[in-house]
Amino acid sequence: MLKEHLTLNAGLDNDGSAPAVPPAPTFSVDLSSTWRALLNFRPHEDYLADVAAITRPALVLVGAADELFVAERYAPLLEPRQPLLRARLLPGVNHIGIVIDQPALDFVAAAINAS
Repeated sequence: MLKEHLTLNAGLDNDGSAPAVPPAPTFSVDLSSTWRALLNFRPHEDYLADVAAITRPALVLVGAADELFVAERYAPLLEPRQPLLRARLLPGVNHIGIVIDQPALDFVAAAINAS
C-alpha cells in the first residue's frame, strides 16, 4: 500500500511506465514550516553532549547501506560516550529505508516488543 501510494504520488502511471504529471500541483507547501522542520531534524551543534545526557536505554538504528552517512562509525562514536546507548546496523537498509523498508520496521517492532 505505501509503495503504491509513493509511486502514484511520484507522478507515474498506475503501471509505473510513463510520467503522468498534472499541469499544476494539487498541494501547497508552507516554506516557513518546512524550514523549521528542517532545523528540528538536524542534530544540535554539540550532539555528543546530547548523547551523554541520555538517562535511559536508547537504541540507534542505522541502515548499513546508508548513502549519506558512514553507518559503521555510529557505534564507535556514540557508544563510548553513553553506556545506555547501543547502535545497530540494519543490513541492506539505506537512508530512507530506515523508516519505510519492511525489514527495518520489523526490527523496530521486535525491539519494542522485547523491551
